[in-house]
Amino acid sequence: MNTLFYFSLALNAIFLLWLYFLLKKKTLTEESTIIEEETQEQAVPTPKLPKIMNAKLHKLAKECDAKLPIEYQGKVKILVEKDHPDKAAILQICNINISIRRLAYSKSILNAETALDAVSMACYGYEGTGRYIPVPSELEYILGYKNIINVYLQALGLEQISDENDYWTVDVETGWNTGWKRFGWNVEEAYDKLKDKFKVRTEETYINTTYHENGKLILLLKGWEHCFAEA
Repeated sequence: MNTLFYFSLALNAIFLLWLYFLLKKKTLTEESTIIEEETQEQAVPTPKLPKIMNAKLHKLAKECDAKLPIEYQGKVKILVEKDHPDKAAILQICNINISIRRLAYSKSILNAETALDAVSMACYGYEGTGRYIPVPSELEYILGYKNIINVYLQALGLEQISDENDYWTVDVETGWNTGWKRFGWNVEEAYDKLKDKFKVRTEETYINTTYHENGKLILLLKGWEHCFAEA
């Protein structure tokens, strides 16, 4: 009788011990799952903010944008060369990229007395990335948006665009016709092939010429946009 009683107690103790370990295991499993879920939530990467390439120009661009009429806000950007953000910059309005810094030298409008001068200024610049003399349609586009563009040029301390200036242009279709690959990056060859196409745009008309004492030159960037990013 005593043996049966103690045997029964032993069975009950074993059962209670088994039940305790079973509940303990369940609790630990649930806690582990909660910790794992919390860890996974914490591991979700925080979205990266856009990289500010040039803090000074970034701030200036935002200030200029706020000054524009609301219909033009967001349409003009200052872009800088990704690898050397202090060396080269352009002012982008739609598909027109106006060169405003090259070889760490800021300039919006250059002076060129001859067409050969203009070609040389376009070719020789920043690490093989040439610039281009505008064709008439590009020049007219720039002049049409001069008030918007000048907000940025004024803030940058650069010469502003004026209808009163006389500007160099090349009267051909943009693209291959003015491309440096076509000319083998040779200034003389470019000049020789384009010399009959040079014009100067005055307030009244376009003049066919390769010499103009007061010729102004706006240079554009084409084909290297992938090297640039918003300031």
